[in-house]
Order: sequence, then structure tokens, then C-alpha cells
Amino acid sequence: MPQFPLCSEFIPLLDTVKKQLAELEILSQEFLRLGDDEIKQRALLKSQELQKAKQQLVDLKEQLTDFEGNQIPRIEKELMEFFRKRLGDDLKYKTNKQIVSKISIAGSTKPAVVLAECSLYLKLFGGLQRLDCSNTQLTVLPETLPSSLQRLSCSNTQLTALPETLPVGLQELHCSNTQLTALPETLPVGLRWLDCSNTPAAKNPATKKQLEEFKRNHPQFEYRI
Repeated sequence: MPQFPLCSEFIPLLDTVKKQLAELEILSQEFLRLGDDEIKQRALLKSQELQKAKQQLVDLKEQLTDFEGNQIPRIEKELMEFFRKRLGDDLKYKTNKQIVSKISIAGSTKPAVVLAECSLYLKLFGGLQRLDCSNTQLTVLPETLPSSLQRLSCSNTQLTALPETLPVGLQELHCSNTQLTALPETLPVGLRWLDCSNTPAAKNPATKKQLEEFKRNHPQFEYRI
């Protein structure tokens, strides 16, 4: 597992939240078992401490700070610094309304292990809408992608599978010229375009049947195989 890329200020707060959650669970179980009012009061105080620590963590994550001339949330700045260190000039991005809205590593020559390492943290970008990792050696995508994602481009890669659960708001999926053997059983209801041409999945009659059935239920959908 790669080293967590966030700054040291996040770590103590995360540890505090985890510790207080565990202590609150113990107190709650003791109260259910014994029904003691003193234990109940301790549990209430611990719950207040937990909420305070959670709010401190949220405030730190959302605190705007500078990254390469752009004001973005603190957590995104820490992640982008980690990405820049690992990917160098291969990392391209855009911001919109003070959040990172697009990340592109298209054409990166970095090894697959580096790309996979960075992809694990994509889910922490709360407003990411476009992700382009086409024309790379990427072999795997994380099971959890940002829920805000609208366009995913992973054509001309070594991917053999897509996450079984894609973001519900995904509108475009470009995954041609890959090693995909099948599509996820359930596609996002808002999907408008899918290109899986020149893949093993495209040669499977079951894929066309799946896409035709999806199109019948979602008239806005188009595809290429």
C-alpha cells in the first residue's frame, strides 16, 4: 500500500476521530449492558468530542490554499502535490470554482505501478468531472471513482476490466483499444456515450445484447463496438 500522501496535520485528526469512535462504541455497549447513568453521560461527552474533531477535519480539508497559482481545498492541494511528485509534467489539470474539475495523464510514460498508485486517491477529489488516462500503461482502475465524475477516458490502455460500480452521474465512457473482456453488469442511468470498440468485449455477442437492452430503456444512449 502506498504511503498516504496527505500532510502531517491530517494524520493526528484522523487518528483522533478513529480513537474517539472506538471509545464511543465501547461506552455505548457498556451503557446497553449496565444502564448506568454515569456511563451514559460519559458517552454523551465523548460524542460531543467526536463531532468537534470531525468538524476540525472537515474545516482542514476544505481550507482554501494555493497550488500552482490556483486556490483549491487543502486536501486537494496535498493530493496534487503528491501527484506532481510522482507524475511530473505528465499531470495536467483544470480547476473550476476553486476545485479540481479535470485530471489528465493522457500519454504518460510512467510505469503502470505509479499510475495505479495515484489512481487510488482519485476518490478524494469531491468535484472531479473529467478523468483522462488514455494512451498509458494503466492496467487497473480503483473500484471507487469520484461520484462527481461525468467523463472517463481510458482508451489505448492495458485495462482488462472496469470498476463494477461506475459513478452514477457518468455520461461518457471511452474505453476502446483496451483488453476489456466485459462491461459492468449495471451501467449508469445517465450514460449517453460508450465506446468499447477494438476490445475482446466488443467481439462478444453478449456485449451487444447488453448495450441494445440498455439503449431500449435509455433512448439518449449511443454506443460503438
